[in-house]
Amino acid sequence: MVDESAPGDAVMVRDLEFIYCPWHQWGFELATGTTAVKPEWSIRTYPVRVIGRDVLVMA
Repeated sequence: MVDESAPGDAVMVRDLEFIYCPWHQWGFELATGTTAVKPEWSIRTYPVRVIGRDVLVMA
């Protein structure tokens, strides 16, 4: 899970390994939140566990 705020307040589209800003063409690695565009603009990620039908976010 990633923090909902992203540089530019862009709508994010999810891929298998990355999330993208369709307006700015920025890509963020889903597992780490890092971006090659500007490393200081990396986004926060949170560990997630799925137990049965429950999704637990460790914040």
